[in-house]
Amino acid sequence: MTDLPPIVGIGASESDKEALEEFISAVPEESGIAYVVVQQFASGAPSQTGHLIGAHTALPVDLIKDGDPIKPDHIYLVPPGFFLEIAQDHFRLGTDIPEGGAPAPIERFLFSLSQAAGQRAFGVILSETGQDVTTGLRAITAQGGVTIVQDGAAAPSETAFVLHPRDMPQKIVELVHQQRRIDDQSGHDGILEDIKAHLADIVGRLETGGEHAFAGYKSGTLIRRVARRMTLLRQGSALRYLQILDEQPDERKLLVQDFMIGVTEFFRDNEKFEALRKNVLYPLFEREDESFRVWVPGCATGEEAYSIAILIQEIIDETGDDRPWKIFGTDIDADALRFARAGQYLKSSTTVLGDARLKRHFEPDGDNFRVNVALREMCVFAPHNLLTDQPFSKLDLVSCRNLMIYLTADSQALVLPRLHYALKPKGFLFLGPSETLGRNEHYFETVDRNAKIFRRDDETETSFSAMSLAAPQRKGQPHAIANRTVVHRVSSSAATEIENRSEQAFLQRHAPPFMTVNRQNEVIYVSEAMTAFVRPSRGATSTALEDFLTMELRLPVHRAIEQTRSTGMAAEIQSVVVQIGDTPKLFDISAEPFEESSSLILVALTEVRQRNMNEIEGIDKPIGSSDHQQELLLTRRRLSEMLRQYTSTDQELRGANEELLSMNEEFQSSNEELETGREELQAINEELETINAELSETNRQLTSANNNLKNLLESTNIAALFIDQNDHVRLFTPQVERLFGIQARDIGRSIHDLARKIDYHDLQEDAARVRQTLQPFEREVRIELTDETFIMRLLPYRTVDNRLDGTVATFIDVSGRKRNEKKLEENAKVLAEQYSELETLYDSAPIGLSLIDRNLRYLRVNETLAAINGFTVAEHIGKLQEHLLPEAHANVSDIQKQVLRTGKAATDMIVQTATPADPGQIREFIVDFYPVKHGNDVFALGTCVREVTAERELERQIAESAARQRVAVDAAGLGVFEWNLRKGHAIWENNRMFEIFGCDPADGPLQLADATQDDINLTSNDKLLQNVTNKDGTVNFEMRIRRRNDGAARDLEYFGTLEYAADGTPDRLIGVVADITEKTRARQRERENLNRVQRLQNSLSAFVGILDTTGTLIEVNAAALERGGLSRSEVIGKKLWDCWWWSFSTQSQDRLKTAIDRAVNGEMSRYDVEVRMAGGQMGIIDFQLVPNFDEEGNVVEIVPSGIDVTQRVVAERQKDILLAELEHRVKNTLATVQAITRFTARMSKSKEDMAKRLVGRLGAMSRTHDALTARDWKGQNLRALVETEIAPYLGAGQNRFTYRGDDMFLEPKTVLSLGLALHELATNAAKYGAFSNTSGRVEFTAEYDKDSTFKLEWCEFDGPEVLPPDHECFGTFLVQNLLEKELDATVRVLYNKSGVQWSIVKTGGA
Repeated sequence: MTDLPPIVGIGASESDKEALEEFISAVPEESGIAYVVVQQFASGAPSQTGHLIGAHTALPVDLIKDGDPIKPDHIYLVPPGFFLEIAQDHFRLGTDIPEGGAPAPIERFLFSLSQAAGQRAFGVILSETGQDVTTGLRAITAQGGVTIVQDGAAAPSETAFVLHPRDMPQKIVELVHQQRRIDDQSGHDGILEDIKAHLADIVGRLETGGEHAFAGYKSGTLIRRVARRMTLLRQGSALRYLQILDEQPDERKLLVQDFMIGVTEFFRDNEKFEALRKNVLYPLFEREDESFRVWVPGCATGEEAYSIAILIQEIIDETGDDRPWKIFGTDIDADALRFARAGQYLKSSTTVLGDARLKRHFEPDGDNFRVNVALREMCVFAPHNLLTDQPFSKLDLVSCRNLMIYLTADSQALVLPRLHYALKPKGFLFLGPSETLGRNEHYFETVDRNAKIFRRDDETETSFSAMSLAAPQRKGQPHAIANRTVVHRVSSSAATEIENRSEQAFLQRHAPPFMTVNRQNEVIYVSEAMTAFVRPSRGATSTALEDFLTMELRLPVHRAIEQTRSTGMAAEIQSVVVQIGDTPKLFDISAEPFEESSSLILVALTEVRQRNMNEIEGIDKPIGSSDHQQELLLTRRRLSEMLRQYTSTDQELRGANEELLSMNEEFQSSNEELETGREELQAINEELETINAELSETNRQLTSANNNLKNLLESTNIAALFIDQNDHVRLFTPQVERLFGIQARDIGRSIHDLARKIDYHDLQEDAARVRQTLQPFEREVRIELTDETFIMRLLPYRTVDNRLDGTVATFIDVSGRKRNEKKLEENAKVLAEQYSELETLYDSAPIGLSLIDRNLRYLRVNETLAAINGFTVAEHIGKLQEHLLPEAHANVSDIQKQVLRTGKAATDMIVQTATPADPGQIREFIVDFYPVKHGNDVFALGTCVREVTAERELERQIAESAARQRVAVDAAGLGVFEWNLRKGHAIWENNRMFEIFGCDPADGPLQLADATQDDINLTSNDKLLQNVTNKDGTVNFEMRIRRRNDGAARDLEYFGTLEYAADGTPDRLIGVVADITEKTRARQRERENLNRVQRLQNSLSAFVGILDTTGTLIEVNAAALERGGLSRSEVIGKKLWDCWWWSFSTQSQDRLKTAIDRAVNGEMSRYDVEVRMAGGQMGIIDFQLVPNFDEEGNVVEIVPSGIDVTQRVVAERQKDILLAELEHRVKNTLATVQAITRFTARMSKSKEDMAKRLVGRLGAMSRTHDALTARDWKGQNLRALVETEIAPYLGAGQNRFTYRGDDMFLEPKTVLSLGLALHELATNAAKYGAFSNTSGRVEFTAEYDKDSTFKLEWCEFDGPEVLPPDHECFGTFLVQNLLEKELDATVRVLYNKSGVQWSIVKTGGA
């Protein structure tokens, strides 16, 4: 036993810092437990991780070194870049990566932990680790350990507890203390012994509860799983645990789930699969069979079945041999089968396949992989119990690996004959590395002992048969031995083959008598003459040589056979005396092999006729003695007795022959009755064909409705969740996966067990309210992390017959609307503020502003214009311009009308006129007229009036000023300067220069330091001259300054010319300065807008980019780069078809080039296409190319975009599978109805009689189907079945039926057959028997023993006198002949005077 302390393996990612800190803070100081933290290649230094953990605990925190021992009350950290395992009670660090890839560090450590610590292993998963840990958690659970997952994270089915991180340490300590208390009270072995003593009761609870039967499993495995459940429940008594099983059905399900945990993987023991390819699959392909069948019992989640399918598909691709193969994968775990059918596997589960096989046989499905369609169509998965259900048949290969190791020796002894029965001649058996044939070795020949591959021995018959080996015997029928004896170990077809071969060999070589012996020295065939030498020994019947032949022949025949086997040639034993009656005879014994490939040996006796009696007696004398004489006397007496028995048997056979002749006459009469009913059956068949056509039309309509429903759900793009009355998931749309983390395998699970991203904890209460009130319910729910809002609506789920059967929850994403509403509120506020500012600016502007309509009537005017015109604002409103300002109207009305007509502005209009404000004074104005539009319609005219009377006067005054002053005025805002570079100050500058630099002209000329306040700090002429860009002395540069007066930052641009002195040195700089602050800010805003557009593209989940007209990628968003695992430098500037997404396929590249050519011509393209994602994974996107046009209609760029639709494609394939299963179920039901109708028609006397009986029988079948459907077709209890069929014939309060004996659980096939038989018995009793009067009664007795044999008996009493029927009707045929055949049982029907007595005896269980 290991000395390791309890070990807690903690899986966490770098983002789980808070959860990890909460967990560590709750760890007690002296718990005796070791804690190991495994992170996914942490990017931070190890000392930082240790520091973060060490700040929250007093326990030592150690960085693991290779070979470190494991100490309790320590916290260990795994160094980045290493894998951690436990070997020989010490830590082992490694960097090795197995072929095909390595599992995640967390999964690898959990698996190692399960093997090393067993029940002392604890697996803890914090939040979303980003890795697959299901295999590791399953391994811990399989070894009896405990798994815990943080609440809110996706919890695998193997999880024992879902807790908050701060609650996890306390729960672990409780479980450890509970285990220690168990060890202290009675020792761990003691609790195991307690469980062992009550194991039968525990397993019985599962069978009683309708769960799977585990009676054939090894007790050690079951005991460990029970002990684990008891530890989790903190129970130390098996009796108390039995009580929990009785009280809590959920615990029974959890225990069954623990019992069925298995470990499987693709190509487990890869070298064995290579041997399977070489020694089994290639030879099978060389056979001439039209098709091949493979069975994988105990297939779990399907990896082994798909591994074999991969090998087969590879050989098909290699040889071109496309004959069909069908692989049947069976298991008792319905959840595992559902997983196998889906064929979807996590990435870590497929790493062993290697990239080539993964790409060849799998399709990417998000972060996972799905088996391709060809392999999924090759494999069929169905529930099947190898110990109780009938095996498959006509199989070429059975792969039963690592299943029998869980079964007891007796169960294994039952399984191997079944597998022998299931295989075709020369079929193959593939076992696990730890499994052997044991005492059933004679059923198979060894092909590869190391790989555990065996071949069926066709010369040995299995002891298993789907039907009884011998038909039930009639009363008085003799147990005769035929003249030509075929031993029971050979089936009838094999016996015929052996007989032909034996007689052919005999006729070629010898004369009778002869016999055939197999390799076990068992007699499998004897000729007629050889029967004289058969003397079976006393006791159980045996065909072994030492028990079968007469005493004189046993030893010499053995010697002859051994010589033949050792030499491979014929052998002969001469002069053997055999007593035939009272006469001794002399024989030579010869033994010869059939052929080289056969293990059969032909043994023949040749009588030596030329010797006389004296010679025989002489030969016999040397071996004679009194003992031999006594034995000879006894032998003669036995022969006489056997002769008398033979005579008696012959007489009995004669009597049986007469009975058979009588039965033949009865069959002839029945045949005549069947002929008369054939025409009626023909009419009924026509009616059934009509019904079948109606059902076909109904099926077509159902398919159409399903298609419409599927397209409706997908086209709405709304998350819809369908749950049943118990809040279990029934159906969901793909959009629900983002809200609840739900997957296809979660159908049937409670929605409350699934991790949800949406903040909605009242779903259970709201659903209950809707089911109670039948009224829709609506509320808003949110995802705070992503700031998303949804309108959740709950509605009752009603069936077509208006029954309430659950609820429907829809989640409509209103995040955009919410954000728009918030944005509108903000915009309205900003708009109001801007409007207020505009009003203030409008009213206080120093220029005149007005708005007039198309009739030149004033609509609005500001105070400045009102003052210019000489009227108040109120006097303007509603008045025509020509009435208020007739002189000005005459000057401008034509221009105004032109602007209103053309919609083009007229600016800088010079208007000279007098106004009422200053009559007689001609004033000059600059007027701008702007059209005010609504769409393309001009509905008003805006006017801007600036009085320039004074400016014009000033202009006239300064027109006579110096030329340099005219330059400054004409520059309109440019600072003009002339610098003395030698002295470093301005020779001359205009006033604008002082305004630009914020200086006062009174302070003197500007200095060089004032004009060069920049980051480069140009404080000397030399640095200033660095900006001279041309040889002619032209200067052009920009800089930023801070104005001296207000400190405001201004951007300036210098333009000038450098003049040189006579000595060639710079002397003067003449030029202008422009204030380009607004221009710079505009450029900055443009850059910000471009960045904002880029961020918008990067925020999209769709793939978006921009191409030029040559197909070159010039822009791409982050989503496309991330999904492709690319950087911008790898794709920008390249042709789109040469990028990673498309370069894997020439066909995809050609199609893309064609679409780009169409886009260049102005056409949009859209299609679904497969592209390559990061890591070589493949995905399907909805791809489109949209051209962008300039103002002249030319294509200037192309926008490619794509949306991932892989899940939609997968959903369509799942729909096709569901429709196929529905069609299969409908066909089976129709076949059953047709069979009942055909048999009823044959046995009915009239159409009315047939209709009445058919309705009753279909009703019985319907009731049986209802009962089986209620229990998911797992079976039905006998008593419930009997009472259901009897109920229609019993009045209220009458005690006319009695059920005696045991109740038992029946499989579906038995339920269907017995249901129809009980219906016939009850109907007959109501018509002719105990239920036809008021005093009759029926007793039903059921007996069931430990040998899995049951007996049922129906006895009628106190009814009318019963007479045997004069012919066999359908009811008699059904309750006797058909039932015997269907159930492989013995049925008796007696017609006593007191009533009918019917009984059935079946061996092998229900």
